[in-house]
Amino acid sequence: LFGAWINIIIEDINNQDYVAANRELSRMQTTARHLKNDFGIMRSYSLLGDMYFQQGIHYMAYFQYKKALNYGLSCGENDLLRPYSDIAQACIAMRRWNEAETNLLQSITYSKDLYTLLSPYISLLKLYCIEDTIDSNKIEQSFQRLQNTRNSIALLGNRQDNYNLAMYYYYQFYKNDSVTAQKYWSQGNAVDSFAYYKYRGQYFETRKNYMAACDNYYSYSDYYY
Repeated sequence: LFGAWINIIIEDINNQDYVAANRELSRMQTTARHLKNDFGIMRSYSLLGDMYFQQGIHYMAYFQYKKALNYGLSCGENDLLRPYSDIAQACIAMRRWNEAETNLLQSITYSKDLYTLLSPYISLLKLYCIEDTIDSNKIEQSFQRLQNTRNSIALLGNRQDNYNLAMYYYYQFYKNDSVTAQKYWSQGNAVDSFAYYKYRGQYFETRKNYMAACDNYYSYSDYYY
C-alpha cells in the first residue's frame, strides 16, 4: 500500500505538482496513523521535507526531516540512514556546516554495506570542498575513503551522477584543476550556486579582473545572506 503511494507522491513532487503531492501526503499520513504504521508515518514526514526542499524552503524541509528522525528514534526504527542524510542536505543548503557533518557521520553508522556507504561518503567530500573553512586533511582523507569504496564496487548505479559531481567539486573547487573537473561534468549536474560564485569570485580576483570578481561575489552574497 505505502510503497505505491510513495511512488505517486514522488512523481507529483518531481513534476512540481505540489498541491497533488500535499493532498496525497495528508491522506497517506492519516491512513498510516490509523493503521499505526510507523514506516508510513515516518516516510510521510520525509516526503513533506522533500517537497519543501525542492521548492528551496530549506528550513521547513529541515524541520520535517527532524520530525522523521525523531519519530524513528521514538519507535525504535533500526535504519535511520535516510533521515540523518536528509537533515545533512538541508543543513548544507543552509550553510550549517558543522551540523551537516555531524549528521552525515551519524548516517554512516547505519550503512549496511559498501554500496550504502557511497552516499554519505560522497556528501562528505562535497561538503568539505565547499564549506567556508577548507580543511585539506579532511578533504584528502574523505577523497581517499570515497575512492577506496568506489574501487570495491563494480557498478555505482544511480549514484554515478552524484559521484561524478563530488569529483567535480574536488577538482574544481579544491584542486583548482578545471581540466580534470570537466571530465566529471555532465549537463544535468546541479552545482551548488554558493560554491560556484565564491570560486568564480576568487578566480577572477587572482587574475585582477576585479569587475568580474565583484559581480560573482555579489551573486555569492545573495546566496549567503
